[in-house]
Amino acid sequence: MTSINISLDAAAAYIVSDGLRYDAHRGGATCCITKVIALPHLRAAVATRGSALLPQMMFGGLNALPSFEACIAALPVLFADLMSRLATVEVPLGPEHGSSEVFLVGWREAGLRPECWFIHAGGQPGEAFKAMPMNGVAPAMDGSSSRLQALAASAVDPFDPDPCYWPERDGPELIEGTRSLYGETIGGFCQLTTVARDEISMRILKRWPEHVTLPFNTAPVP
Repeated sequence: MTSINISLDAAAAYIVSDGLRYDAHRGGATCCITKVIALPHLRAAVATRGSALLPQMMFGGLNALPSFEACIAALPVLFADLMSRLATVEVPLGPEHGSSEVFLVGWREAGLRPECWFIHAGGQPGEAFKAMPMNGVAPAMDGSSSRLQALAASAVDPFDPDPCYWPERDGPELIEGTRSLYGETIGGFCQLTTVARDEISMRILKRWPEHVTLPFNTAPVP
């Protein structure tokens, strides 16, 4: 599982993500990877859940497009094509392909606020392979502390006049809380990607090297 948390305000989109690569076949985490790819020339970034190959494959499909608007339009066909290609390859990394998800954030040419778009390969009938706009993304924190539930609720409310969630301050706590709730497939590090209109920055806010429990398998992916 991957923890992707996205919040929006008038200045930027903020992606808080973990970095653990969990090998389900070997039963442990083997290394840390980024799960977010920046597309600064498009005023956009892509975050993914699922195959460890998916971020670079999405980058390859979107990188040459002319605008963020073009990325949104291309997302359904591109994502369906990538899922078909992944299905023909045995990838011993991460969850099953059916759980793959992509989050596209960015700015339209004349947009006044950033946007977040979501597409996935499973879930509710009729929703698979359809690009859908979202106000934000946060994990379901039922069963966790009231503070973590409040952080998650604030993260997905782009018009909250007094938000209690600040990505730079609270991102690591949200990643740690998600790991406590959902298990050892989440963690490694907490990365903050900030997508402003004319600038994209990435920072590692906290690292947990102890979450990597297995040696990295250097065998090439078939």
